[in-house]
Amino acid sequence: MPSLSFLVLFWSWQAGETMTAMAIPSVASIRQTIHRVLSVGSLQRNGARVQFKIVNFNQSTGVAYTDSGIALVDSGAELSVVSPKLTQNIGSKQIGQDILQGVGSPPITDYLYRVDLDIGKYGYVTDAVMIGQDLSSIGVNALIGRNILNQGFFYYDGANGTFDMLVGKAVQVAPTPTTGPQGALTYAAIGAMLLGAGVAAWGILSELEGGEVVG
Repeated sequence: MPSLSFLVLFWSWQAGETMTAMAIPSVASIRQTIHRVLSVGSLQRNGARVQFKIVNFNQSTGVAYTDSGIALVDSGAELSVVSPKLTQNIGSKQIGQDILQGVGSPPITDYLYRVDLDIGKYGYVTDAVMIGQDLSSIGVNALIGRNILNQGFFYYDGANGTFDMLVGKAVQVAPTPTTGPQGALTYAAIGAMLLGAGVAAWGILSELEGGEVVG
């Protein structure tokens, strides 16, 4: 929905009184407020999670095999991790073995894979080395560790519920076109949108006395 600014005009029934105008927040600003509140809680509970595609480009056939999932950005992990199911789905071959050890858990030897990692607007990493390990217990398909983060930057703002990252090569992402209703909106429509958004419109209207707007 586009950012629409509404200008509500209040006037007294008394003849000759100057018309007073007050601006109320746009629907877009209300949506942004809701999104920010929800994002803070989500990021603090679940960490920085991104959608990704794992890519295996077959040089002999010229075909790129892909699969997708959710990755957790983990700056505490030295090596990135990927679900073996995804590597099997794209026909990625093992290139060796390495030891994976978490905090308080015994070391595990697993296979290494070399793949491309497409993280959309956060970058495209070629020849990323990832160790195969099932991560379904934490609800993700991959961990983006320091061997990938070292190729760029990662910014985490837990207090405000935002993060940013750019690793490997930057990918141009076209903005999503938005459409929405145009034209005048009645007070009832504005009130319905505010109620549906679940946000109190505090500070929008001045205090009313005797049917007049008090400035």
